[in-house]
Amino acid sequence: VLPLISLNYMNSDNKNAYKKLIAIYEEKGDTDAVLALYKTAKTDTLLSLFADYEVEAPVVSKKSGTYDEKLSISLTSSDDAKIYYTLDGSSPKEEGELYREPIIFDEEGDYEISAICESDKGIYSDMVTREYTIKYEIPGNPTAIPAEGTFSGEGQMITIQVPTGCNAYYIWNNPEDSTSWGKSEVISRCTMYIEPIPMAPGNNILEVFTVSPKGKVSRSIKCNYIYNP
Repeated sequence: VLPLISLNYMNSDNKNAYKKLIAIYEEKGDTDAVLALYKTAKTDTLLSLFADYEVEAPVVSKKSGTYDEKLSISLTSSDDAKIYYTLDGSSPKEEGELYREPIIFDEEGDYEISAICESDKGIYSDMVTREYTIKYEIPGNPTAIPAEGTFSGEGQMITIQVPTGCNAYYIWNNPEDSTSWGKSEVISRCTMYIEPIPMAPGNNILEVFTVSPKGKVSRSIKCNYIYNP
């Protein structure tokens, strides 16, 4: 609560009066009173007296949005203030962790950062919040050459063209429904494509998947080969 002595000053543009009140409150260590007085200042001249009590909100390196890449989020303060943040929607002022290094999000999903700055005087800035969604793109399908057909003669081989940066995996005569297979199922049940595949004698179906570096799996292609060596 502001003392009675301040009531005349609150309605005045008297710079010296504000200086005296700030000095009195600082001597008492009453930061709340200084901030209350700050709210009464209406001119740039008076507002300049409170420079030490103005704390800019932290700057977040990336805007809210949907991304198809790993995110590295940096928090900075123009005042060299301490920065506290949370990732669960709670208040960074009450529950925040001190920011020390970039925050990494590399899995698909939804994320939220709330951050706030604290000055050496223990004054907090406004809170900023950013929301992110990471959704990786599904890679392109592989291509088998030849695509399918009836073949004869020794040494028939199948070449797989793989989208740049990805790997291909294949399986013969798969009896299961693979429409919901993720990276773990493909890698554990299939063979990684490294070199041309010998064509299997008889009537066989080759199923091939693409797996991206981010772990996303393409829809499979299925090729029917009838081979009589």
